[in-house]
Amino acid sequence: MLRVENLRKVYTRGWMRRVPTFTLEADFTIDSPAIIGVLGPNGSGKTTLFELITGSNRPTAGRVLCAGQEIHRVRYDERSRLAMHYHQSYQVRRFRKRVPSLLLQRAVTATPLVHLFDEPQFTPQDGYIGFMLEFFRRLRSEGKVVFVCLHPNEPYHVELLQETCDRFIFVSRGRLTHAATLEDLARDAPFREYLGKLWPPGANEPLNVMGSLEVWAVITAASRARGSTAGAWRGTGPRARCDEARAPTARHADRPSAWRAREAHGRHRTASPAPGPRPAPGRTAPRVSGKPTLRGRRAGPAAHRAGSLS
Repeated sequence: MLRVENLRKVYTRGWMRRVPTFTLEADFTIDSPAIIGVLGPNGSGKTTLFELITGSNRPTAGRVLCAGQEIHRVRYDERSRLAMHYHQSYQVRRFRKRVPSLLLQRAVTATPLVHLFDEPQFTPQDGYIGFMLEFFRRLRSEGKVVFVCLHPNEPYHVELLQETCDRFIFVSRGRLTHAATLEDLARDAPFREYLGKLWPPGANEPLNVMGSLEVWAVITAASRARGSTAGAWRGTGPRARCDEARAPTARHADRPSAWRAREAHGRHRTASPAPGPRPAPGRTAPRVSGKPTLRGRRAGPAAHRAGSLS
């Protein structure tokens, strides 16, 4: 399904003498649908790896095969049919296109086979986590490969990865470490240093109980009880919203927030004025202020002297 063969990306600086500043190396194969958790400190090469897999960034050496097709030889506007990169707006980077798109191949698939989620914002306030867990599993059940890049800063982030992912990749200084479980990754000192107090799980109890796996299980069970794939969630994409998120919580009932107060008073939407009658063809509408008008037209100095103003 996905083959990353001797992939290498080297960033350099300097004009007369190019000095390497960062090097990313990757070589792995994924033969079956799976959810892969990707972890690593900032600047370790996680986003660069995703850009290389999706074909938006050009490698220094090596190649990426998706559905048996080398993604960097596919037309630019069709590479998302092989692999899709979901990222934050501040992560968008543009690269030069050296080969005309017409000289490249057409994609062999109509929908993405590989989905790469780059640090999705998991917030437990509105049940968004429960939806994302269900969405990742549904993609895997449809025969897709899912990458979830997450930078844990809360205990429930580690629990989420353990609950969802089938295997893991730890990226550190451009080098990849593969493991079947987080416990296997924890045998390496760099990984334990990266997680810090978040490892081992349960050493520090989460401050927000909404982030626990028990609550996610309740959300999933409630969704399935409603008889739909996503339950209370509208739509099928990651941007779908939850009906329950629109209902005021106990905190909102006691102390409504600013946007709810504006909504209650009807000031959250600016009403446009009702359109008035259109002037006749060839004439302009009379002005409310300024010089008087003559038969719908602006009056000139001669009209004032003649006294023919209407």
